[in-house]
Amino acid sequence: MLLACLAMLVDALTGEPKWLYSRIKHPVSWMAAILMFLERRFNKPSRKRSVRKFLGTASILVLILLWGTAAWAAENAIKGYVVAPYSLLFVALIASVFIAARSLFEHINLVKNALDRQSLEDARCAVGMVVGRETVDLDELAVSRAATESLAENFSDGVIAPLFWLLTGGLPGLVIYKMVNTADSMIGHKTERFRDFGWASAKLDDAMNLLPARMTALLLASGAFGLRIPSAFQGLKVAFKDANLHTSPNAGWPEATIAGLLKARLGGPRTYGAGQREEYAWLGADFPETNQPDLGLALCIVKASWLALFVLLLVGGVW
Repeated sequence: MLLACLAMLVDALTGEPKWLYSRIKHPVSWMAAILMFLERRFNKPSRKRSVRKFLGTASILVLILLWGTAAWAAENAIKGYVVAPYSLLFVALIASVFIAARSLFEHINLVKNALDRQSLEDARCAVGMVVGRETVDLDELAVSRAATESLAENFSDGVIAPLFWLLTGGLPGLVIYKMVNTADSMIGHKTERFRDFGWASAKLDDAMNLLPARMTALLLASGAFGLRIPSAFQGLKVAFKDANLHTSPNAGWPEATIAGLLKARLGGPRTYGAGQREEYAWLGADFPETNQPDLGLALCIVKASWLALFVLLLVGGVW
C-alpha cells in the first residue's frame, strides 16, 4: 500500500516530464513498438483466421512473459541491492511511469479551458488528443461528452487498474497489465485487420479490468459524496442500470457513474475515421439530451476520488 501511495505521489508531482521522454522513449512506446513489429510479421491477410488468432495469442503471451520477467528482475534487483526504505522509493519511481493521473487531468483540463474561452476549435483539437472518434464537426455539447467519457474511462484504465495490479502483483503485475492494456488499445479492435490477431489481447484486457472498472465506479461515487454532491448515490444507480448497455463489459461502469453524478447523458452515436458512424446506447438516458456535462465538476469528482484512494492506501499502509 505504501508503494502504491508513493507511486501515486510521484506521478502527481512529475506526470510525464517532457525533458525526459524527449530524450528517451516512454516504456509504453517500447511495448507498442515490439507489439507492432510482431503484428507486421505474423498478421498476414493471406493466413487463415484461426492461424492469425493463434499467432496473436502467442504474441501477447510472449510479450507478457518478456515484460513480466523484466519487471520481476528489476524489482528483485532493487530489493537485493538497495537498502530499505530507498528500495521502496526506487520501485515506486518505476511504477509511477505506468500511472497516468496527472497527464489525464492535464489533457482534460486543456479541453475545459478551451470551452471556458469559448474556443470550440481549440476544444476539438484538445479532445482529439484523448479520443479516437472524429472531432472536427463536434459541437460544444459533444466535445464535453467526449471529454467526460474519456476522463471516466481513462481514470479506470490508466489509474485505478494499474494501481490494482500493483497492489495484487507488485511491479510485474503492473507492467503486465500495462502491456495488455496497450495491446488492446492498438490491436484489440473488431476490424478486418485486427479481429483475429487482437482477439486474445482484447479478452485479456476485459478480464484484467473487470474488478478495477467496478471499483472505479465506487470510488467516483465516494469522491462525489466527499464533495457533498447530492447526486452521489444516483451515480451508482445509473451505473447498475446502464453500464451493461456499453459495448465494453467494463467501460460502461465509470462512464455511467459519471453520467449519473453529472445528470447528463453520455455515449450515443459517434463518427470514426473515414466517416464511419457507429450507434452507441445512451448512458443516463433518463436525463435531458440537452444537459451538458460539467467538465469542471467531473474533474473535481475524479480528483476527489484519487485523493480518497490515496488516503485509504496511506492509512492502510501505515496501519
